[in-house]
Amino acid sequence: MDYLIEPLLEMEEYKGILQQLNTDKELRKPSQLVVTGPSDSQKAHLAWAITRHLNRKAIFVTYNEMQSRNFYEDFSYFSGDKAVLFTSKETIYYDIEAKSNDTTYNRIVALSRIIHNDYSIIITSIEALSNKLISREVFSDCILEINNDSIIDIQQLIERFSIMGYERADVVEGKGQFAVRGGIIDIFTVDRDEPVRIELFGDEVDSIRVFDVMTQRSIEILDRVRILPAREIICPIESRFNVISNIRQDLNSYINKLNSKKSTEFVNQVRTSIEYDIERFESSFYFPGIDRYTSYIVDKASNLADYISNEHLVFLDEPARLSQRIDNLILVLT
Repeated sequence: MDYLIEPLLEMEEYKGILQQLNTDKELRKPSQLVVTGPSDSQKAHLAWAITRHLNRKAIFVTYNEMQSRNFYEDFSYFSGDKAVLFTSKETIYYDIEAKSNDTTYNRIVALSRIIHNDYSIIITSIEALSNKLISREVFSDCILEINNDSIIDIQQLIERFSIMGYERADVVEGKGQFAVRGGIIDIFTVDRDEPVRIELFGDEVDSIRVFDVMTQRSIEILDRVRILPAREIICPIESRFNVISNIRQDLNSYINKLNSKKSTEFVNQVRTSIEYDIERFESSFYFPGIDRYTSYIVDKASNLADYISNEHLVFLDEPARLSQRIDNLILVLT
């Protein structure tokens, strides 16, 4: 689609933008340019052209989720598969078993593409940009790669899958599940449309195949498979004791404050609910409602900005509306 952006090089105003950005980069000087007048589609056209002509990666931030999805469609038209959409997180602060994980899986795949440099431009909303994430380093460590030369300890692999957020099942039927039968390991990774079967000979990988869920027949032979985490909130075994200890400590302080303000019945309900969650922490790596303990699990506060470099171009769509949205988010959080 480069033929769609080449005509811009004939415009003096556009060439001036490129020259200014190049000069500021050479001088290691922050750039701040304001462009007014273009429609939404023209914004995508212009931002993609600048990204391509300067051969730099970029992030495009808009003021709500609907706008980010609309812009993603525009950028996809110009860039093909080089655009990545990072959506806002669906935070669940209460127990709910029947919940679609599609948003979580899409966010995980987007983060993986960013880490592996498989993109040219990221499209996101200011809300998604502000979502708390595990650090880039921790996320990278949670990605598991298995190839035909790998040596597998099945028990350790089962524990690793559980920590990564995968649910064990008798037969895999959907994303986020794995099954183990003897020396056969099936896993439905969050970034694939079909599950993968890993067959072992002793503790050595004998074959890696993509297979059809319904027929169980092999579709494709792989040399390696990359397994992404199935949850955004990862609580490793070594961190669990400290997490539980900190929750207990804060629970006791919170209960002491409530005793003087709330009824005994209400205080007991709060204590019972949190102690039940603590029990689930002790016996499981994940449970519905774990999001409310994110601040305990994630030691180092990170967000999407920590996943990209300082060399990225940053496009801000309608700064005044972005500022207003930030103010609204702060009000909600406080």
